[in-house]
This record gives sequence, C-alpha cells and structure tokens, in this order.
Amino acid sequence: MVKKLLTLFLILIISVSILAGCQDVTDTTDNDSQGQIDDEQNDKKPDPDDPYGGVDYDGEKTVKITLEPDENCTIVGKNPHTVKIGSDITFFVLFNTNYSYLGIEGTENVTYSPGCITVKNCTEDMTLKVKSALTVDLCDFYVENPEKELGTVEISTAPGSVLKNTLINVVAKPAENQTFIGWSKGGSVIDGGEIVSYSKNYSFTISSNTKLYPNFLTSGYTVIKYDLNGGTTEDGGTSVILSQYKPVNHLAPNLIADDGKIVRPGYTLLEFTENKDGSGLAVNPGGMTKLSDSGVMTFYAQWSKWTPEEDFTYNIDTITKEVTIKSYNKDASAVSVPMEIKGYPVTAIANGAFVGKNFETLVIPRTVKTIANGGFQNCTKFNTLYITDTFTSIYNDAFIGCRAFSNLRLNASLPPHHMGHAESVSFRLEQILERDEGKNMIMFVGGSSCLHGIKADVIEKELNYKYQVLNCGTNAGGTGVLYMEGLSHFMKEGDIIVNVPEYGANQMGGTEIVWRTFRATVACYNIFRYVDFSKYTNFFTAMTEYNTDPTARYAGTPQTYDAKNSSLTPRYCNLVGTKTARNTKWSPTKVSASSLKASAITTINNLYANLKSKGIEYYFSCAPICHYDTNGTPSTDANLLAYYNATLKELDCTVISDPRNYLYSSLRYYDSAYHLSTEAGFEHTAKIIADLKKVLE
Repeated sequence: MVKKLLTLFLILIISVSILAGCQDVTDTTDNDSQGQIDDEQNDKKPDPDDPYGGVDYDGEKTVKITLEPDENCTIVGKNPHTVKIGSDITFFVLFNTNYSYLGIEGTENVTYSPGCITVKNCTEDMTLKVKSALTVDLCDFYVENPEKELGTVEISTAPGSVLKNTLINVVAKPAENQTFIGWSKGGSVIDGGEIVSYSKNYSFTISSNTKLYPNFLTSGYTVIKYDLNGGTTEDGGTSVILSQYKPVNHLAPNLIADDGKIVRPGYTLLEFTENKDGSGLAVNPGGMTKLSDSGVMTFYAQWSKWTPEEDFTYNIDTITKEVTIKSYNKDASAVSVPMEIKGYPVTAIANGAFVGKNFETLVIPRTVKTIANGGFQNCTKFNTLYITDTFTSIYNDAFIGCRAFSNLRLNASLPPHHMGHAESVSFRLEQILERDEGKNMIMFVGGSSCLHGIKADVIEKELNYKYQVLNCGTNAGGTGVLYMEGLSHFMKEGDIIVNVPEYGANQMGGTEIVWRTFRATVACYNIFRYVDFSKYTNFFTAMTEYNTDPTARYAGTPQTYDAKNSSLTPRYCNLVGTKTARNTKWSPTKVSASSLKASAITTINNLYANLKSKGIEYYFSCAPICHYDTNGTPSTDANLLAYYNATLKELDCTVISDPRNYLYSSLRYYDSAYHLSTEAGFEHTAKIIADLKKVLE
C-alpha cells in the first residue's frame, strides 16, 4: 500500500513538473490567454449520443481525442480530452527510463516538446497511438526551412526523433529564377557549413543527430562554378556544381576537396583549372585561389584515367577485401594507380612494386594508405607526384633513389583541423591574394617570436603607409624556406621578404619538413606546387606522423575550410593581446659561430637568387635573443660576434640587423624564451623599423 502511494505521489510531482514545462506549448484557437484548455468548461455538458462529442454551453460542436500509449510510456492526467472543433489540446506523457518519443500514428498535426504532445486543429474524434523507442536508437533530425522566395523542401520523414538507420529523402524545390547549390550540415555554406550533397534529391541513412540546410544562390555573394568535365556528383545528380562565398568573411576561398563527393568512374581527380583543356591557372582540390572581380569564377575538373588493372600483379585480402599492388608489369611514361580493382579498394603498394620503372608522372589516389619502403625505389625518371593527404603509413624510403622527383601536387581529401590556428600560412596567403595592388608588400617570416614580437601595423605606419606589411610568424619547428619559396609565387616585383629566423636548424635555412609544416599549410597545399621539392626532406614521414599522432592533425574537432582565427589582427596577422612579462628566468638562446650551418647558407643564397630573379628583395634580420642577467649565464657578446662574423658574412643577401642589438633579459618574456611581452614586442618592432629604414633609404 505504501509503495502504491509513493508511486502515485511521484506521478503527481512529475505531472506538475511537466505541466509547468509545457505551459507555453499549447496554443488554442479560442485565444485562451493562459495557453491551456479549460477542461472543466469543455466537459460541462457533453452529450454521449452526439457523434461529435456533444454541444457545450455556447452551442459549439466538440470532438473527443484519445491517446493510446505503447508499453514504454504513460499518459499522465486526463485522457481522453473533449475539446471544441478546431482547437488544440495538449497531453502530458511520461516515458520509461531510456525511452523517448518517436511519433504519433493517426495524424500529422502533432507537435512534441519534452513531456508534452500537442494535437493541432482537432476536427473529428480521433484515437492516436503514441510510439516510443530506446533513446540510444534515436537521432534528432531537422531541416532548416528556406526563405519562401528562395524555394521549398519536401521531407520523407517528419523532423524530430527518428530511428537510427532510417532512410531519409529530402527534395529541394527552388523558386522560379532561383538556383539550388546543395545540402549542407553545420550551417549554410556561406556560414562555413559542409556540403553533403549537391543534388536537389538527397537520400541518406541517418546514423547521428543531423540538421540539414538547403542552400540557394544568394545575391551579392561570389560564386564559383565547377564544370566536372566528364565527372558527376557521387549520386550522379549533376555534372555542374556551384558554391558561394561571403567575401567579407572569406577573402580567398578554397576549392572543394577531393572527398568523394564528385566522381568519374575509372578516373582520379587531379586538379581544377581555369580552362577546360587543362591550361591556365591550376589549383589543387582544397587549395586556395583569389576571388574574381566579376563575382563569378569557373573551374574545370581535370582527371587521370586509371592504369588498367591487368598491368598489375596484386593481392586481395580475403578478410578485409583490400587490394595490395605487388608489382607493375608495364613501363608507361605515366602511371595512375587505380582506386579499386575487382570492385575492392586499392589501399597498399608493396615493397619493390615499381622498382626501377621509367615513368615520369605518378598518380596515387586517396584510397592508398600504405606504401612500403622501396615501393618506388630507383625510379630515376620520376619527377611529378599527385597524392592526397589521406595516407597513414608512407615513409621517406618509399621513394629512395628517385633523384628527379621535384614536383609535388598535394591534394586535400580530409577535413581540416587547424584552419583556426595562429601558425596557419593560409591566412597569410589570403592577405597576399587580396592585397592592395597599389602598394608593394613587406612580409616578415619567422617563428613564433615573429608572430608575437613584430607589430606589422606599427611598421606600416612608421613607413608612412608606403608598404603593406604582413606578419608571417609561425613556429620555430616549421619550414621557413618552404613558406618563403611557396608564398613568393603569389607576390610581385618590388615586394620584400624579411627573414627573422629563430636560432634552430629548421628556421635557419633548414629544409626538413615536419608535421607542423602541414598544420601551417592546411588549406593552401597548392604552395607545394611552386617549390623545388627535390631539396626538401622528410615529407612522407612527417605527413604520416601528422595523420596518425593525435596531437597533430586530430587535435580538436574538425573544422571547415572557412574557419577563421579571431586572435589574429585582420590584414596584419599579428597575434594580438596583452602579454605581461613574467618574473621567470627562461633558458637562454644558444647562439654560436655554427648556428647558421654551411648547408643552410647555401639554401638561403639559392633562395635569395630565386627571389631576386622575380624582382623580390630578401633581407636577413634577427629574432630576439633571450639571455640571463648578471645572476645567470648570458649569451655573451663574444658568441654573438662570432656568429655575426663567421656566418652572416657568407650570405649573398643584405643582412640588415646585428644580433647584438636584439638581446632581451629573460624576465622580459611572458611564457617562453621566444614570446616577448607586449612592451618588449613594441621595443623589438622599433629596432626592426630602424634597421629597415636604413636599408630602404
């Protein structure tokens, strides 16, 4: 007896709580100001013989609405309800643990909010069945309604809670004179949403909470038109697709990635070009380009036909159904590894599969994850590689002995994770592409001491706005020479690059690629196509690390290619903020006569000659040098003088700074021996300005 009373008491409490939470849900057509049905008034004089439920005091017809719960829920409170014809009525429902509302059988005029089922516009007696399902088997499904003037959508499954693995079909119907450009998740495409289908008619099996956005062309936005040039969208829906960009928030859009949404059976996507025949400007999938002044741009997909499967010896794993290429049995001038053989994906290339072959161009599709060491050993004529960023086990010895390998086309297939990172070179490329064409540019390139310690806007002002100034500080571990060589392709005659390298091998003229290189170049992989790749090392090992180390690519959640970094000042790319010096002694910077290696001097001199041939000036300056006060072990003037005299004089370029002028007490940094406080950063900037003025004047 006590147990029953406790149960009734619990139901009463829950009912009151649900009622309080549903007060704003019920919307009656008789303008009930409290938003609730007055059941007492509706039930005063029902006539059981009247098939419509009787006649109330005002002589209006009524109807009876009954809910039948399934075994996993309970209707709390009155059931059935008798209401005026045309009214709405809310029932209160309690679901068993781990169960949730799935839907109502018998009518579509139903809305649901937690604990409340509202039947709308009741016009006849109805008995409705409540359906519930295990919460773990449900997904939330919604579709954003477009503005009426843009179009409408049709949905096969009512939005709300949907059983996992339900097949859902949505159809976009653009209004007259409107164009549909695709379905997206995570927002509209102009707000950074990810396109999931370019077709008006989109079917998918729901497996997680999903909100879809129908996208229509919007006046005033820049449009990129893709002619798939023999290809189609993955569902075969169309051979021409469109994307649009918000010019204010996305200065230089990325072209769509090779993520499988556009296909051509028997072919691999190579790149996008401005002309149908493949001539003119070429941009990697996922690469960056400048927006057209006309507001409309057209790019054509270029494809590589797969080398016939009979040209290979291969193995199909009986368990995974994945294909490994064991050997290539022909010797054509170009090889395009197929994505699939016998309907199974090609995922690996074995040791020695292509050893000593004479091909010049190699295309490796996004399905290939592994290439064994020696897979392409001693292919001495091989010079150009097309590959995506999907591989997880390729190391440098896979291409050992390929001495002519100098051209790399790195395409994006995976979603980016570091578009919002302060090290991202893509932000700097945006500023170069959207520069003030009436001015020359000065770009500072260095590690994080450059990012934190050089105020580009202050330099611009002190040079009387004659130049547009850009801070390209990244990380000491990044590949500074690669950034300068790649970005310089987009610069113009009369521009200036000021190198302010930190005193580590990779900033001081080193050519080793590290995983941070890919964090910096995400969304602008097309800068790789403008460097002499033969002089850079460790590419494959570094990207394998980037793709497998959780602290590298996969740190944080995936971003879209529209992501921005709000911590960087627009146009200048300084890392803004108030950074107070900390009373901490950081380890001093170690500088000696051998800080700039002989090999690095050669690399820098070659870079200088390359830039000079383009009419771009290259100046060599200094990063801030952290040293202890008299209580510690300083970086002595003798060490700095040895460095200055023994190495900097070997450079062919103009050295504009003396490192002895860039000494800073360890107490003037705020969180490392590279990051100056804001006050010290302004002082450092003033010294750079003084050095620049001397050489410019």
